[in-house]
Amino acid sequence: MSADQQSAPLQNATRHRRERLAIGAVLLLWLLWVCGQVCRDATWISGALFYIPSPVCLLLVSACACFAWRRERRRTAAALVACALVPGVFVLGVENRLTARQQAAPSGEPLRLVHWNVCRGHAGWSGLAEEIRRCAPDLCVLSEIPKTADISQFASSLGQDYSGIRFSNLAVVAHGLLQGGEWLHRQRGRMKVYGVLWQSPQGMCRAMVVDLDSNPFLARELRLLVVRKLMVDWRADIVAGDFNAPRRSRALSPLPTGFSHAYDAVGSGWSYTWPLPCPVYAIDQCILGARVRPLRYHLESSWRSDHRRQILEFTLEPKAHPLAAAAADRPRPLLPPSP
Repeated sequence: MSADQQSAPLQNATRHRRERLAIGAVLLLWLLWVCGQVCRDATWISGALFYIPSPVCLLLVSACACFAWRRERRRTAAALVACALVPGVFVLGVENRLTARQQAAPSGEPLRLVHWNVCRGHAGWSGLAEEIRRCAPDLCVLSEIPKTADISQFASSLGQDYSGIRFSNLAVVAHGLLQGGEWLHRQRGRMKVYGVLWQSPQGMCRAMVVDLDSNPFLARELRLLVVRKLMVDWRADIVAGDFNAPRRSRALSPLPTGFSHAYDAVGSGWSYTWPLPCPVYAIDQCILGARVRPLRYHLESSWRSDHRRQILEFTLEPKAHPLAAAAADRPRPLLPPSP
């Protein structure tokens, strides 16, 4: 017997062992993903597991099932297909929706909100500004804007009736008067929450801008609970920003009474916003208060940022208690730009 013939059984055994280890590793990943989806971000550990992307889990388990089938391991392939059905249901039926809910036609001209994390303007601020202008927003919320960006000039380029304010690495530009702005919560390097009073063409709107740190080693639930409380206490109409936390986080699902996710209300399609070109995390959020009537919501991709931009068309309902609302919306001076 030749040396090659003698070594063939050993090589086959080594290959089979490696294949079993690879399949075992994928099954372990699947099990950890299941634990994360069940517990979500209740603890730091479960939160880390919760961030295992469902599309990635589905892809790996499906690829492993195909591999086992080609190796004529029918039972293993069948078990893997059964496992793949679970993340498949999450991707197609829980985290994403194929069709949007039908909404009645608005009685007036709808307003348009654009939120976009512009990735510190690495692809060029002028090109980013041009893309935003083409979206024709009435309210524009920007995250991670470059230090050199001139927000006043950008607001003027949208129209003479636009105003803008910059705070830290965030900005709000709106069609109409920004009557007041204040820090609702600020923890340097970890979270920023800013509130703006916008005198929109359809009445006063309370817009809250959120920016949470992306550090994966920081537990997010406590910060999300702060945001949740501020939404209610400040009576926000619109909450938009880069939350760096999935839409199904425990503090965001379910939301407080009267609030809803724009995607859940009128969105459809691939809901993940980061990272381009293959987004697998829904971490940019748009949350609506009871006065906001959403009409259409969709996401757009651009090579100029690693985040997709959120676009919402909506109308504002009249305030339920005009006297109380007028007192709450008393204009406050805009804060000076933050360093």
